[in-house]
Amino acid sequence: MGRSVAFESPLERDFYVLLDFDEAVLSVEEQPLQVTFTRSDGSEGTYTPDALVHFVPEARRAPELYEIKTRQDLREHWSDLRPRFAAAIALCRDRGWKFRIRTELGIRTRHLANVKFLRRWRFHPVNDIEAQRVLNQVRSCVDPSINELLSSLSPWPGGQGALAATIWHLVATRRLKTDLSLPLGPDTRLRVAAPQLDAEPHEREVAV
Repeated sequence: MGRSVAFESPLERDFYVLLDFDEAVLSVEEQPLQVTFTRSDGSEGTYTPDALVHFVPEARRAPELYEIKTRQDLREHWSDLRPRFAAAIALCRDRGWKFRIRTELGIRTRHLANVKFLRRWRFHPVNDIEAQRVLNQVRSCVDPSINELLSSLSPWPGGQGALAATIWHLVATRRLKTDLSLPLGPDTRLRVAAPQLDAEPHEREVAV
């Protein structure tokens, strides 16, 4: 879905996986610029943040400059990192951006586990007629669970495997919505995604 991005650690890769599934993200620039900062001894240095994220206009969010660090890195190197981050905050204030620091606590969540599961279904081949049948059934119900949906569409258990694959594809491609902060499974509740209001859809430049 667009171009690939470079990353320097597994934690950064997980961060980009989350961005790739975020509909509000328009594009990402990795290592976008150098920030000049002053060390405690008065000497100058340069610091390169990990990513600059731009959002679709409808999100009404200013660009966000990100640094991805483990909590251990922050604890062990805080005295060196603090002036770099202070300079980045000042630069973002001047440009109308936001500076964000993300650690494993905010990245490696249930949401990430769900996104990684769904990514494998994104390009799964499905029958368009069957997909529309699933969407129509979800519309006719009130937030049905996957089990309820499968039972209503195919009382014969042997025919539910292909239907389940279609359902996961629809969730992975965001035509069906669910709460990704909860574990995904048979009890997952679904609803049809609201139609996009954009007359001209935006091209997104995030991929991992």
